[in-house]
Amino acid sequence: MAFKIRDFSTWFIQIFLGKAISLFALSQLHLPARLAGNLLARPQGAGRRYQDKLRSFFPDLPTTFGRDYVRHFPLLFCERIKFPDFVEDVALDRFFDVEAKEHLDQALAQGKGAILLTSHFGAFEAGFLHLTRLGYKVNIVRAVTDQSSRLGSQSLHQAVMRFRMGILRRTPAQFLFYKPDKPLIEMIQAALDRNEIVLIMPEGSRGSHFYDVPLGRGQIRLASGFAYLSLKTGAPTLSYFCVREKNRYRLIIEPPLTQDNSAADLNSLVAQFANLLEKYIRRYPDQWQILPTLRQDEKSDLPLLLNPSLEQETFYDLDDFPEES
Repeated sequence: MAFKIRDFSTWFIQIFLGKAISLFALSQLHLPARLAGNLLARPQGAGRRYQDKLRSFFPDLPTTFGRDYVRHFPLLFCERIKFPDFVEDVALDRFFDVEAKEHLDQALAQGKGAILLTSHFGAFEAGFLHLTRLGYKVNIVRAVTDQSSRLGSQSLHQAVMRFRMGILRRTPAQFLFYKPDKPLIEMIQAALDRNEIVLIMPEGSRGSHFYDVPLGRGQIRLASGFAYLSLKTGAPTLSYFCVREKNRYRLIIEPPLTQDNSAADLNSLVAQFANLLEKYIRRYPDQWQILPTLRQDEKSDLPLLLNPSLEQETFYDLDDFPEES
């Protein structure tokens, strides 16, 4: 019976919600998504658990952001469904405030491309899509793994993957998928050589090398690949955060990280991004979406850590799920 329930829920998301949402512009979905978020935001539940865990790292945070955390998810879902239509929805212009775009323009003026970092924070996906609206060429490093064990069946996994890949295929950005048999570093280098943006999210769980760096009263595990690329290519490395403020998006582009092109600077670059992330967590504690990377480990050193699970995972790209005729 469990399989049938899961199967039905997948078809419900794809055929009913997905198709229904696709009929409307994202700018028209803000109000109903927020109303749905209010219905989901119960005093107890996921929001409260998130709040309690985050406050264990930042005890000085307020005790009222848990419900706001849950309210973001319906809007995040709508944003993902609307990826392919994002550039064409001209009404979105009035929802966006872009700050310090000159940092990105000055970085690209060097002709080496730009490594752009962000976090699973706020409307991070709407942020990179808005950059494409502004005329930037954005290449997104992405790892898509097999979810069949979590979903309960291979057929359900295939249906979900086709749905997700169909959205990514029509998205106005270039995805650089990680697969062990594909030359990801060469693809990144080619994009930088074209003076384009390469977007990386260091707090994801996929990567080959990691650092544990301080965050609040604990530590966060961040992939250090971006720091290696920055030192190897000389491309300036910046960060952006796209936060939700009431009914608006605020896209903030931070100044480039400082580097001295030494091997020891790997740790410094990773720590600088962690400091930026902490600044935004303190300012918008309801908008961070990837808490499991936090550890309450009081280590004083910052060790280089390896991720042994990469060899045991199955990775996919668009070629594995071709468009259905």
